[in-house]
Amino acid sequence: MRKGVSKTRRLSAVVAVTMVAMLAMGTGANAALPKISVQNYVAQANASVLDVKLALPTVLNSVLGAVGIVNPIQESISFSRALGQVDKLGDKGHGLGQMFDGSLNETLETVSTALLGKKLPKAFAPLALVEKVVHEDLLALDVQGLVKVGISEVNASSTLNKLADGTRAIKSVSDSKLAGITVGLTADLVDTLTGVLQPVLDLTDAPNTGIVDTLNGLLAPVEQLVETTLGVPVSLDLPKIGELLSQPLISIGLIETKTLTDFASNVRNASGFSRMVDIDLFGKGENALVHIDALTTKTFAQVGVNGADRKATAIHEIAGLRVLNNTIGLIKGDQLAINVNGKEIALTDLAGINLDAVLDQLNGLLFDTLGLKINVLGTSKSVNATTSTAKARTIEIGIAPNIAGNVLFDLSIAGPGSEVFAQANTVAGANIPAAPHPTTGLATNAYMLAGPALIGMAVLVRKFALSK
Repeated sequence: MRKGVSKTRRLSAVVAVTMVAMLAMGTGANAALPKISVQNYVAQANASVLDVKLALPTVLNSVLGAVGIVNPIQESISFSRALGQVDKLGDKGHGLGQMFDGSLNETLETVSTALLGKKLPKAFAPLALVEKVVHEDLLALDVQGLVKVGISEVNASSTLNKLADGTRAIKSVSDSKLAGITVGLTADLVDTLTGVLQPVLDLTDAPNTGIVDTLNGLLAPVEQLVETTLGVPVSLDLPKIGELLSQPLISIGLIETKTLTDFASNVRNASGFSRMVDIDLFGKGENALVHIDALTTKTFAQVGVNGADRKATAIHEIAGLRVLNNTIGLIKGDQLAINVNGKEIALTDLAGINLDAVLDQLNGLLFDTLGLKINVLGTSKSVNATTSTAKARTIEIGIAPNIAGNVLFDLSIAGPGSEVFAQANTVAGANIPAAPHPTTGLATNAYMLAGPALIGMAVLVRKFALSK
């Protein structure tokens, strides 16, 4: 009997010591680490396609006012926004897709309501537990011949998701698409403007002796100089002002945006996309003063629990830029090169060539007279321990002909842009102490209490097991 009790006591001692060892060492190396996850975060994406501003001579105000147009015209066309935010104050999220916002809204909505019985497309989706896509669309519109809008549509949704590890994440999506838009002056407006500006046009457009033909004659040697020095034939013939007025001011084949906040197990991200295709300023196709095949921006920002999860990218693309029927491309590799009318010119090719004369004449005759501005705006991005951001904007184009001190009109457009932001304020599921992690699966204070107690139990059991 006593021998059986002795074996039982020895077995109890082994079990007690084993429990102490398990508590002290943990069942494995990973048992000591708290589970890491993204708890609180915010992600936002914005994308826009076209911002237009057109200031016409004030003498046209009465004519424009008669058809409900305010001078100057300012309009943002096609933009979207997505938001996802989770924190202690509550969950926030939405998707927004909107086609128009600006001084033309009232006129556009009057026409759309009268003709189609609908307002301008705008889709707003608040945060919901179940995905629900809000959709709006509009058929083609013609506003007094000034603005022609093709088929447009917008979509938006925002959904709260509960993940397997207990954290929450929001997926918000929005997009907008417009198939074709044209802005131009009606025949009546052209006639009125031509009548008012006739004394000026007599100076600019007179055959042979007018300012435009005179400038084109002065530009001929510049064309020859560029072709001789760079081996590239160029055409710098300026159009007549009267011809510009009778052309469509802006024509775009397709514009679209998309914004998204999304998630995976331990990352949260935001992305933005915007694009314009087949853009013409003053004219159409080969007859346009400025033509661009496509403008695109793409942005992405991501945060997560690991350093490798923090990412930001920003890309802008300009394809098929043509000014005065000269195709211009920028190529960025190991060195920057310019492609003009199919010929690639590296900056090293320009060494020893005196371009000052060319540039001075171009600036004085082309840019100062026509007021032509083309700015490539570029990208920016940043990443730090908690935040990732990215921003891209393709191009800004402006034209403001100044003849004998008279600015005939001032047109500026800003091309597609997108901007994203992602930030994780707290990334741990439990507070991580500054000291090294405890090596036990229990919290430190629990180990301090349970450990000595079990060790004492083991000693006590061993004492009785060894006693006779």
